[in-house]
Amino acid sequence: MNLFILLSIFNRLDVGLSSAYITKIQYITDYPVSAFFMKPIVEYGSTWGGLMEDFYVSIDCNDTVRNLYVEMGGNCLRVGPFYRQKIKWIELTGTAGFLRIDIAGLATGKAMGVSYNDQIDEERNGGFVGLKLRYEPINMLRLTPFLCYGMVKNGKFLEYGIELSFMPFINRETSDLLKKLGFSTGISGAQLGAKMEEEDVPFNLAFGYYLIGLTYQMELPTLPGDRQTQKRKPSYKSKKSK
Repeated sequence: MNLFILLSIFNRLDVGLSSAYITKIQYITDYPVSAFFMKPIVEYGSTWGGLMEDFYVSIDCNDTVRNLYVEMGGNCLRVGPFYRQKIKWIELTGTAGFLRIDIAGLATGKAMGVSYNDQIDEERNGGFVGLKLRYEPINMLRLTPFLCYGMVKNGKFLEYGIELSFMPFINRETSDLLKKLGFSTGISGAQLGAKMEEEDVPFNLAFGYYLIGLTYQMELPTLPGDRQTQKRKPSYKSKKSK
């Protein structure tokens, strides 16, 4: 109940989940690599609000010719407030907050001039800043370019790209809950890296990717007794009898 009251004050909730799976991108990396991406995001608020966003990537490689084996996962969690300003059809959102980068896995062999033969288990905490622009040419389409830069001890995170959302039910005679459901696709570039303190060996993942997923934007109801609601209540005067 307390969560509902809090979200009602912010009066808007945006939820999205995007993912993609790419297998054997050997023609790009020269290694038999497969990758999995997942990106859940929650935004609550209208002008002022909060952001909870996570970016996860899993990389697997088993090159028997060059004796290279990699099983690695990288996670980037971002939490913080934002300020949003709307100018006609454009929403500009600036955000900053807490960043945590985790890289874990196992690597044996040699690649890019660096030898690996150990488990990887690194965690770094820091901060990030981000900028997002949303443009709606029509109410069914939403175009969102974005940029995010984060810095932690002996590590960094950089992500940039663009996303296109399509809401096919918004103009149809259907349930209000279904009207705000959308489908999204996007293309991005990212760098996720950290450095082991003991051995001073950097681990950097730099890649481009595409994501497909679902988005949902909900206008939350105002609380009972809200001042703005009370002002809009019609007043009725009794007619004098003749």
